[in-house]
Amino acid sequence: MFCITRRGVETFYLIVFFTLFFLFERFTAQEKEIEAAKTAQYQSELKSLKAQIHPHFIFNTLNAIYSHAIVENLDSKFSNLIFQFSDILKYVVYEGQVKEVALSRELEIIESYITLQSFRHEEHVIVQYTSEITNNRLYIAPLLLITFIENAFKHTGNLTGEQHPITIEIREHSNVLHFYCKNPYASKNDDILSSIRETESSENGIGLENTKKRLDILYPEKHHLHITKEASFFSVRLQIHLL
Repeated sequence: MFCITRRGVETFYLIVFFTLFFLFERFTAQEKEIEAAKTAQYQSELKSLKAQIHPHFIFNTLNAIYSHAIVENLDSKFSNLIFQFSDILKYVVYEGQVKEVALSRELEIIESYITLQSFRHEEHVIVQYTSEITNNRLYIAPLLLITFIENAFKHTGNLTGEQHPITIEIREHSNVLHFYCKNPYASKNDDILSSIRETESSENGIGLENTKKRLDILYPEKHHLHITKEASFFSVRLQIHLL
């Protein structure tokens, strides 16, 4: 008879968790490639992508792991991470397909995503996140901002060393949303990960270009996007008039 220690159980669930997280990132990467299109083909392709990932299976698996973690009285932080990941996945698959969502809900998902990525890159990054919303009745197109945040974590994750800063600020004033994100990045000659970085930069480029197209379609003449790449930092400033 095998004796499974508490540490072994937690390690097993961490492996399962990160495997599902990988599937989630793969799903969102695929979805970004078609999210700018507004045709019947877009709807068909989106349904096809969802079928490949089988989100219901993932939801059920996450719920089972979460329930077992509670029963086994495992680390509450780990249980919360499972819950947050499940919420993000549901948001992407279902709520993310509507035209607009409450700004407060979008920020809730962003905060959960930052928490998950911070856990994933523990001790490698330091995230400074602030948000200030004065009008809780505002709505926004879903999943517009998260591409920039994902891009920040990917670039920073390629760096060697520890304690790399990522700054994320989301503020709203007079119905205008102000988004700012700044992260360090390495040039091609800075380390041995250049080939990996080139591949990821290509993927990130697709995501950024699609986000630009979505902004042009959804907020024509109602937004201003400024992306800066200087020295060893990459920054994004975005303003959107939500009304």
